Order: sequence, then structure tokens, then C-alpha cells
Amino acid sequence: MPWLSRANIKMMRGWIDECDHSHLNCKAEETFLPTRLIYVGRQSKRRRYPDPHLIITTQKNLPLPAQNQHYRYAALSYCWGSLPTSRHALKTENKTVEKHCSGIRLKTMPQGFQDMVKVTRALQIDYIWIDCLCIIQDDDIDWQKESSAMQRIYRNAVLTVVAASSTSPHEGFLRRGIQPQLSLDILYTAKDTPMTKGTFHLTFGEGGQDQFYADVRKSAWNQRGWTFQEDFLARRVLYFSTRLTYIQCQTSLRVEDSECVYYCQSERYSNLIKYQDPYVSWYALIEQCNDRDLTYSKDKLPAIAGLAQVLAERTEDQYLAGLWSRDLIRGLLWISEPECGGRPDKYRAPSWSWAWHDNYVQWNSHWNKNASGRCEILDARTSVDTYNPFGCVSSGLLVLLGKYRPVTVITSGGDRGHPFSIVLGGRKVANACFDVLDLESSPKSAEITGLSALLVASAPPCFPKGGPEVCPTGLLLDSTGVYSGHTRFRRVGRFEIWSGGDLSFFDDRKPQVVHMV
Repeated sequence: MPWLSRANIKMMRGWIDECDHSHLNCKAEETFLPTRLIYVGRQSKRRRYPDPHLIITTQKNLPLPAQNQHYRYAALSYCWGSLPTSRHALKTENKTVEKHCSGIRLKTMPQGFQDMVKVTRALQIDYIWIDCLCIIQDDDIDWQKESSAMQRIYRNAVLTVVAASSTSPHEGFLRRGIQPQLSLDILYTAKDTPMTKGTFHLTFGEGGQDQFYADVRKSAWNQRGWTFQEDFLARRVLYFSTRLTYIQCQTSLRVEDSECVYYCQSERYSNLIKYQDPYVSWYALIEQCNDRDLTYSKDKLPAIAGLAQVLAERTEDQYLAGLWSRDLIRGLLWISEPECGGRPDKYRAPSWSWAWHDNYVQWNSHWNKNASGRCEILDARTSVDTYNPFGCVSSGLLVLLGKYRPVTVITSGGDRGHPFSIVLGGRKVANACFDVLDLESSPKSAEITGLSALLVASAPPCFPKGGPEVCPTGLLLDSTGVYSGHTRFRRVGRFEIWSGGDLSFFDDRKPQVVHMV
């Protein structure tokens, strides 16, 4: 069945209407319009649809909405594609703003944008928001300003359309695909009327939520960095996969080929921060998105700025390059998988933030639930170099009062999560891991000296029977030199002392002030 058949359009309109009238969690939080929108027009008996054109909402010259409707817009979430592809995509720049306000011929739009226009016209939504058309792409100040409003843009869109079946805007998403290895053709001939013949095409599908995860969560769209917050911030999302259409809101998931309603409140970000420990929820979200693909490496923090803004409003806490001031002890306990990636080309965040490198990071759930601080945070701050307070970072400083000591690390004897070992007096006292392994920082010998271990936190053991009463953990530090009379360190790894470790490791050390950059 075509995506925009009468039956499918009726189904999609029904989904949206039901959500609008029945779901309290899915109401718009405010009356908000982005700075710019694309007007896709409205058909009448006397005229066809006009060409889409860019409008500036602050100029108060918007075409009147349909009768009994407010100004409603839909946002598009899609893959930008490779860097060469994105450079040649249709976009609004300073030199084309006036031209786009006059009109954008539909046929000149990439196929994905044309499909977006077709969908919203079918759903009787007059306006659309597409980032590369509604943000001036060669104006850094405009980009910073508009990207800082992502949270409001997606939260207040009546609908976010996801092009889950395409890998760039040049690919249309209103097409159904068949995977040959998962399908079967069965020839059919009617017994009563042999002239009636045909073919049944059977496609394997798990159905319901499982099918949704197979079609959408495993798509190329779901591997892109920016699409994570676009999906989670949206109050209502319409997904076009290669097989089916889905709609997910703050309350439920609906599937094109099923009458079932799947209730899944915990899937949406607003519910995560409303009903659970917001910081643990934050770490869980970062685990899901921190290794996604970005066209520009510098976008690692801007790509989650909208999520950070929501949590900042919820907690009234200070944001620190992907971490939070009031939960900084737990926040520092991230662990990376150094075989996955490495260093970015340019500075992106301080070394104590998970965002400084390109590896996958995670937080151990045991430490999240049970960690107790073994150091004191004296100062923590970052400097942003953009209009967006949750965006790019130019520097950061963390000052702690805690126990630390010089250590020797050997390249064997650890466990799977911490493959290295710290030795003291010839005895192994802790397991350790490095944040990044590359040509610059990879251990080149069986013994590594010149590092320090800083005690940060402790927790009861996972398996207390026969083990230590307390399991300490902390950071591996490397000196970067003396600045303003203080030795500065950068984080290079983590260590943990589990069963069999020497718990008197720091007993002979007095707390000292440590500066980390």
C-alpha cells in the first residue's frame, strides 16, 4: 500500500487526533514558533499548492492558519549524509535568504524534503521546519542561536517526521523496501476459477515493538549524533521506515499493521527525568548516544544541548561539559572502551569530561546506586565559546581536595573492564584502564610510571561475602606541568580496588588540592 494512500493518511490523522485529545503528557508546553519556517501552502478548489517558501515568523506576515487551528508546524529529522553530500545540499545562506523567502521550487528540493512537503500537506500541516533551510548555514551567530533553541523547536512541533529509511536528504523516504533474504513468494491458483492466479509475498517480521526496533532503532538514521535529541525531545514522532509507519508519543507506540497500542512512557525523555533520578537517567542517555556518528566532531556537545537544557531546568544545576555540578562525583566515574575510537583533532572538553574523546563510555550501575564521595569538590567550571551555554566548550577546570599518590601501571593482570594493573611494592593493588589508546598515549612497555592515582569514591562490594567491606575507585592522572604555582593534571584513566586489593592503598596519604584540566 502506498505510504500516502487515503487509508494511510486517515490512519495517521487519526493517530495524531487521538493523541491531541486523549494524552495529557503530549500537550504542547508553550505557544512557540521558530525564527523561520517553510510555508508549504494549502490547496483550494481554485488553485493548486503554491511553491514552498521561507517565512520569518517575527515579521508577523504569516499566512493565516486553517479555520479553528493555531499555527502548527512539523519538524523533519533526517540524516545529513557524508560531508561531500551535505556540502552540496540545498541550504539557506545569507545570499539565498531573500530568494528562499520568494519561493523554493518543489522540484529543486532534495527528494527527502519533497517527501516531507507531501506528508505535511496530506496531514494538513501548513508549516515545516528543516534545519538546513531554517537556520542560516554560513552565519555562526545564527547557527548558535537557533541550535540553542532545539529543545523548544522539537518539543513544540505538532509532529516530528523521521526519515528512518534514508541515509541523506537526496534519498526519498516514501518508499517501501523488501529484504529478499527475509521474504518468500508463494504462487496461488484458485481451485474454483483456475484463471484466477497470483502471488502471495510473505515478509518475515517480528511485529509490534520488536519490529519497531528492527526497522527504526537499527537504521542509519538512528546512528547519527543529532537525531538522538531530535527523537527524544519531540512530543510526537512519525517514523517512516522501509517497511512500516510508526508513531510514538509521550504515552504510546502505534504500528501501521496493528490495532495494538504499546504503552511505553519510559521511552521518552520527559518521563525519564520526571519519574527517576535525573542524573542516573542522564548517564543512561549518554550511554545511548555518545558514540554516534557526527559530520563535524565539534558537535558532540551541541548535539545534546537540548537534552542538557531540559535537565538544567528540571534540576536548576550547573552544566559542566556533559556532567553536572551537584552530581560530579558520580559523573567522574565514567569508563571508556578505548579500542573503539580515539582523540578528536581539536580540543572539545576537559579531560575529566567523557566528551573530550571519541570512545564509547558508560557508567557502572553499581557505582551509580552506591557510590560515596572520598574527595571534596572545591571548584568546577567550564568556559563556553558560543551563544549556547550548553554548547561548545573552550576550557575547563576542576579543583578537588583528595588523596592521591604516584603509581606504577603494568600492562597485564587486570580484568575485562580494567585490563591493566596498579602495583605497589611488587604487589597488585588495583585494576586500571586507560581512557584512550592511540599512538600518543598507548603503553609502549610492560611498565608505565609517572602517573598518579586519585581516590574519588567508594562503594560496598557487589558480592560482599568473603570480600572487602569497601571498594575504592578513582582516576589515573598525568601531570601537564605547573601553572600559576599549581601542578595541573589531566585524566588518563580509571582504577578500581576490588576483592583481593590492598585497602590501605591511601592510608598514608593526606588530602591535597588537585587541579585537573
